[in-house]
Amino acid sequence: MSTLPPSGHGAAPVAGASAALVEALVGLGTVDSLKEVL
Repeated sequence: MSTLPPSGHGAAPVAGASAALVEALVGLGTVDSLKEVL
């Protein structure tokens, strides 16, 4: 990871944030589905 150029350094946090957002949305959707089932 440390071998990446400085220009691509800002892309990792953005990708991580978007992935976390998607994961959170999926998690919320799963919780809602479980609530409906229960």
